Parts: sequence; C-alpha cells; structure tokens
Amino acid sequence: MLSKDGLGPTKWGMSFNEVVSLIGKPNSFEANPTMVPEMKDGPPVVVPGQGFNLIPAEPPHQTIDMHYESRGFRIFVSELEGVVSVQCYNGRIG
Repeated sequence: MLSKDGLGPTKWGMSFNEVVSLIGKPNSFEANPTMVPEMKDGPPVVVPGQGFNLIPAEPPHQTIDMHYESRGFRIFVSELEGVVSVQCYNGRIG
C-alpha cells in the first residue's frame, strides 16, 4: 500500500501518463492551476477568516487530481513534479 516510495506500484514523481499506464484510468480527474501561499518578506500572507492568500505558482503549471473513488483513493499529480500527494478514504466511494 502506501510507503515512502508511493502507493502500490505508483511512485512519487511519476507523471499522469505513467500512473495511468500502471493502474489504469481514474474514475474521473480534474486539472487546476497550482496555487501557492503568497509570501511577503517572510511568513505567508494570511487573510483573516480564510487562511493563506493563494496565488498562481511560478512558473505557471497545473495539478491534476486523479479520482479513483472505486478503489478508495485519489492521486495528485503536478505537471512539474509528478505524483506529489495521495489521499486514501476510509471506505470506497461510489
């Protein structure tokens, strides 16, 4: 399952296409601009009641949220860094 190397055969840093070739197409996916906390001379800028003020990453790129609800997890893939995060569910969804 989840280890310091990744989730099953999926390894940290793999591209979207590498993940699909290993474990198949996700139930669905969505690509969104990668956002990062705005930094001004030190700590991140915090908006009261909302948290960090997020701005587009430089260089601009997308993070793809691969939904594998039927298997109980999601994989987040950065266009620049490959697999960066995995979210496992308590049970299968859908």
